[in-house]
Amino acid sequence: MKKLLFIFSAFITLSSFAQNTTTAITSNGQRLVKLLDSTHLDRLWRRGYTIDWLTGVGLSKTSSSATHCSAFAAAFAYHLGIYILRPPQHSQTLLANAQCIWLTDSCTQCGWKKVATALEAQNAADSGYLVVIGYQSPNANTSGHIAVVRPDVKTLTLLQAEGPQEAQSGDTNSVSIPEKIGFSAHPLAFPNGVIYYRHNINWDSLTLPVTIKEFTATNEGNNIRVSWSTATELNASHFILQHSKDGNSYTEIGTVNAIGTGANDYSFVDNNPDNGSNYYRLVSVDKDGATSYSKVVSASLTINHLSLITVYPNPARDFVTIKGNNIASVQVIDNRGRVVKIVLLHDATNPTLSVSNIAAGLYHLRIVTTDGKVSSIAIMVN
Repeated sequence: MKKLLFIFSAFITLSSFAQNTTTAITSNGQRLVKLLDSTHLDRLWRRGYTIDWLTGVGLSKTSSSATHCSAFAAAFAYHLGIYILRPPQHSQTLLANAQCIWLTDSCTQCGWKKVATALEAQNAADSGYLVVIGYQSPNANTSGHIAVVRPDVKTLTLLQAEGPQEAQSGDTNSVSIPEKIGFSAHPLAFPNGVIYYRHNINWDSLTLPVTIKEFTATNEGNNIRVSWSTATELNASHFILQHSKDGNSYTEIGTVNAIGTGANDYSFVDNNPDNGSNYYRLVSVDKDGATSYSKVVSASLTINHLSLITVYPNPARDFVTIKGNNIASVQVIDNRGRVVKIVLLHDATNPTLSVSNIAAGLYHLRIVTTDGKVSSIAIMVN
């Protein structure tokens, strides 16, 4: 009898525990966590920028206070092979409101199902479903809000106090934030003004961009070597390396083809870095066009302009070539300090200078680049 009472007591305890927490995170739920962590919300889909909705990359700064929650939700769903209302079917303006209306009116034909409670929403995410939280503003001219539920084990008390855990772009960009805080800019949203919808993720057929294990930038003289290694390469196509002077606006400087399987090491040498700080990020592109962004790395260097500019042939008879970039002007100065020739250029690369009409002897070329740097190189004219 005592043994039976003990077993019954243990069952009651375990049942009580199960009823007072959300479900455990499944293996697919863990995969969902890793995908959300790889979105780099700290620097993509950022407030204050006009963005590309699919990648979250800032195209230009804007004075608008508009956030990009709806673009992030649409892009994240897109990379999972799931449709939610997005550009060009609807502009980014007031897209969150439109997404909420679309989910309510016509989502079932696209595989979305309404979820009744915050508990069900959190449990669905923990099981590996894509779950969104939406709030439609009562004012048609004011933006609503939408976020993605992040798998997380919570007690029912905590869930009631702060709602499901979520990832969002908004006034605060975060891969992990409680619903109550994430929707705090909308006082009518939490806890009863939101809607929850879930969509099955076809994990078996899902192919995702490569996973970057390490990404570094190191100085090599006046160049910078950017290196990265991969942990996995499923369906990988290529890598695009981007460079920035300020850490905000990026331009492509090179492409490297992916090996496509296994774990591999890669590197790219930037032969034209800026004097000072240089920022780099890597775009991993899979064969279906899906992309993911690495963290940002930087390297700082002081470029020795004297070593960047050389003159040949030396000695010279008819002409010399000045090997270098961004050359604005060249003065030919004789050994007594007199300027015997001036050539004005406009941001020239490797210009050629005639010396056929200059008397034989030792001269100094005073070379000025467009950024005001000055180099002095001695040449012999025969």
